[in-house]
Amino acid sequence: MVIRAVVFDIGGVLEITPDLGVGPRWEARLGLPAGALSGRLHDVWSDGSLGTITEADVHQALKDRLGLDEQQLNAFMAGLWREYLGTANAELIEYARQLRPRYRTGIVSNSFVGAREREQAVYGFEDVVDDIIYSHEVAVRQGVVTPAHHVGFVTRGHARQPASPPGAGPRIGGTCGTIAAMDGGADYSSVSPRTRIFSSPVRYRWALNSMR
Repeated sequence: MVIRAVVFDIGGVLEITPDLGVGPRWEARLGLPAGALSGRLHDVWSDGSLGTITEADVHQALKDRLGLDEQQLNAFMAGLWREYLGTANAELIEYARQLRPRYRTGIVSNSFVGAREREQAVYGFEDVVDDIIYSHEVAVRQGVVTPAHHVGFVTRGHARQPASPPGAGPRIGGTCGTIAAMDGGADYSSVSPRTRIFSSPVRYRWALNSMR
């Protein structure tokens, strides 16, 4: 079977992103019980991942709900972004870079408002692959099917799943599988019938070996 395109995830794949404990440290610093940050900011994180609020909105919510002053806010966000960005998976990033022009390449990622600019500044992903789809820019997360967004249909595992039901949008996400087409902002209709999806730091090595 001919492989014509390769799609990568970011967190835990192109970026190595261990938990740095930013949330628990700030809960202790602010005298909050464990889990309080998630409870107070759940809607902020959710809205930020869908791009329905701006970075300024996020900052204001942090001030209002946590009582942070400007200096604390800057320190809090610096820690969050340091954890979010992680460090480069240099081997895989270089591999992705070398796939062009032999394959079309892309990134599909659950993200947060502000991620594109920071990841471009640190990793230059826009120069590595042909197209990038961030959840906060298309208002849909990986694994979520909605009728309003036609981003892509990605199956899980190695075999194709049945097509989405009538009126349902395509599905984003999966470990290593196929993508039937993309007919939204990034048009991958020309790369079917087979695309490798890398969203696991373990499975990508299996997939790379199978493509050689």
